[in-house]
Amino acid sequence: MKLKKIASLMLAGVMAVSMLAGCGESSSSSSSEPTNPVTPVATGIADAVNAARNDYAKNSLKLTYNESSSLAEILQTIAQDKYGKDSDAVKTAGGADGYNGAVVVDNADSMYSKISSKLAGGAVAATGNVFNTLAEGTHKYVRIFTVGGNYSIQAAGNMIATSATDGTPANGRDLNGLVDTMKLENTASKPNLKASYTADIAAVKVTSNVDSKVNAWVVAVVYTQTVAEV
Repeated sequence: MKLKKIASLMLAGVMAVSMLAGCGESSSSSSSEPTNPVTPVATGIADAVNAARNDYAKNSLKLTYNESSSLAEILQTIAQDKYGKDSDAVKTAGGADGYNGAVVVDNADSMYSKISSKLAGGAVAATGNVFNTLAEGTHKYVRIFTVGGNYSIQAAGNMIATSATDGTPANGRDLNGLVDTMKLENTASKPNLKASYTADIAAVKVTSNVDSKVNAWVVAVVYTQTVAEV
């Protein structure tokens, strides 16, 4: 009888150790799964716009457009949700064949509002008149375009830089026209104020939920203006 009891106790102990080992393996395997989101793939939009910059952007502003993965994530979240895919801005650019030219997204468009609200620093619409007076500090300005999705990213970037049309911003609809309004120094009450600029850009392609033939590039540009007394 004693031998049977001892054998039973030993068997129970072995089973308990096995169960604990199994739990440890399960915990280890589940924690090894990747948790980081996929980083958006660069499109080449920055290279396309940089190639189409005018002399003022290159030589006076010393402005280079940088492709931003964080900005692309915002575009993916908003421009590719149900509303973004079926927004008027996407439908206008996609048209019947996906070949409509670059158009500035109306500042009243909900997709514009959602994108700008997610940008750090309280970005406001990049219109020519916002650069009329320099104010000390750091300021962010955003402009959003749609372009027919059947164009190459190189063609889309060239249109955004040189020949975008319509939309609410009246001054400098394309990027070259806009940067021509950017002041580098204050000649009024504080003549020692100087400005510098950086530019982030990103693009995503979206296809309408309603009509698969309607597709468009959605491109966002965020300018950061830093003004200080020198």
